[in-house]
Amino acid sequence: MFLILSLLFSAINPSIILLIGDGFGMEQMKAIEEKGYPWTFFEGFSVLDTRNPYCGVPDSASSITAILSGVFTLNGYIGIAINGKEYKTVGEIAKEKGYFVGVVTDVEIYNATTAGMFSHLKNRNDYEKIIDFLKKSNFDLFIGQSNLNIEKNFIKIDEEKDYLDYVKFALNKFKNKKPFFLLIELGRIDWVCHENDKENLKKELNKAKKVIEFLIDYYLKNRDFILYITADHETGGFNLKDFSFKTKTHTTEPVPIFSTDKFEEFLINQPHLNREILKKIRGE
Repeated sequence: MFLILSLLFSAINPSIILLIGDGFGMEQMKAIEEKGYPWTFFEGFSVLDTRNPYCGVPDSASSITAILSGVFTLNGYIGIAINGKEYKTVGEIAKEKGYFVGVVTDVEIYNATTAGMFSHLKNRNDYEKIIDFLKKSNFDLFIGQSNLNIEKNFIKIDEEKDYLDYVKFALNKFKNKKPFFLLIELGRIDWVCHENDKENLKKELNKAKKVIEFLIDYYLKNRDFILYITADHETGGFNLKDFSFKTKTHTTEPVPIFSTDKFEEFLINQPHLNREILKKIRGE
């Protein structure tokens, strides 16, 4: 009886892993393909429109606010609308619903993408306030870089170690904690695309490939969570055909989204992803 109830609860409130590649656009994703894999593995596929009606070309703050809070806003704003109204994030809602919640990134933990899980402010560069929000969040695990003092549930990454080891650590930490919601960021793709750095882009895409293939393998062994993979925006106007860039800024090019579950509705923009995840968290 207990097993049946546990499976029923898991089905109603599934664990969720959301992997976001910062700047990880269509062409960057193609670069890690081998005869279509890993993308041909996923049941759900769509393409998200990242254009923002208020600022046109988005930054990571406005994009993550659309993804995690479901509202378009100005560049630089996190978890807050243009009128100053705060919108709860899916991470905060998951915590309220009894989920174990974690954040893993290969860049600073107060970077805009990860800050979008727990922050509400008009300046993405106000790192001290972001850390205050982090401490108040009561999330269960934070992994990333930081030059600021963080005491609770934080593990600082050693850059000499393989990032995949930290992803594995987080999953091992949460494997017996159900349900859980884990955000994993690949943040350095954005950095190297801003610099049009081809050699380091190859390294970051290889890192992305290792993480994604591991997550697929982990899913096949467990099948007790939903895996989403997407990007906040594309960076650099990258073209795989000649491995070239058109710009050193973000673009409005659409980004793919993949899921181990079929989508109930066709996703067309980032706020739709917010609603898709909330449906799962709320058991709808």
